[in-house]
Amino acid sequence: MVTVLEPGLSKELQAAIDKADVASFTKLMDEHQVHGASFLFASARKNAFPLINRALSGDFTNKNYAEKLEIARMLLDRGADPDMGAPYGFSALANILHIHQFLGVRNRVDYEVYLFTMLFASELVIRYDADLNLTWKSRDYLLDDVIYLYERYYEKRISELEKVAFEIIGHMLKRGAKWSRKIDMKAFPELTGLLLGYRNNQLQDNAPKLPDPPFNTLFDAETAAAGWKIWNEKQSPAYEGLHAVRQLHYRAYHHANWGFNEDGVKAIEVLTGLFDIMEKDKRKTALADLKKLSIPQKNLLDLKSDYEKELFYKNKEILPMKPVYDDTVYQRLYAIFLVN
Repeated sequence: MVTVLEPGLSKELQAAIDKADVASFTKLMDEHQVHGASFLFASARKNAFPLINRALSGDFTNKNYAEKLEIARMLLDRGADPDMGAPYGFSALANILHIHQFLGVRNRVDYEVYLFTMLFASELVIRYDADLNLTWKSRDYLLDDVIYLYERYYEKRISELEKVAFEIIGHMLKRGAKWSRKIDMKAFPELTGLLLGYRNNQLQDNAPKLPDPPFNTLFDAETAAAGWKIWNEKQSPAYEGLHAVRQLHYRAYHHANWGFNEDGVKAIEVLTGLFDIMEKDKRKTALADLKKLSIPQKNLLDLKSDYEKELFYKNKEILPMKPVYDDTVYQRLYAIFLVN
């Protein structure tokens, strides 16, 4: 469950993170029994920010990096989800890799800061079992970022950081991480040899395969049979609707963060298009369920009031998806296409 902290406590925890005050942060967490997966308070829930992402954002300096990493590690040990995305889709691993790449842009930092941020990335891969195949708008994989870092350290002959990056790549590959970056085989022979052993990781489809739809668990035998019949047709509008619901259902269960990927956007476009041709009462019910999934505003503008649309255009807000685990919501959406 997503827990958004009350304003006073949220402000105190945020201040402790920004000051890298481990003692104060620990005291607040203990006194208020805060779960590691909690979100900082925001006036609008869509803007709430995970504690773990707050700990891994902002400038890392020579003076605060160790404390910030300790706070992040504490949150993970207390239940923070390493895949929990911020409003802009960054997981913990994506955050730390981003920080590591830009350490020298604003601040000149010591070698140890580079080393320990890379070691923390290694922890996320090995110890905290972070999802390695989350992709962002660029469609690059997390492994692509680590490969890039390895290449830079290899070229600059920074052996310790090169070694850490290479070890992270090895662990990521063993866990099925995919990559799209093209490698210069002559320039990076050791890396090329490692990647060749996992070439299938690169060739597989980017999107995880969806499990079979749960018709048998959601409906009685007769309705489930009708569901399978529609599912096997593959070309019908009803199948397109069922498939779109499956995309959202799968994401809610297995990608419980607030990012919203390309498949999710396509699913919403399919559903809103199909709802247009439904009877008025069915459309009203379907749209009510769709709203409960907190779909990005840019995909639901036709459902908004004129006032809400004005706010959207003024503030350029995008409402991120939050996971919904209530099977009854998806059951109703399924049923609309099964009986329509």
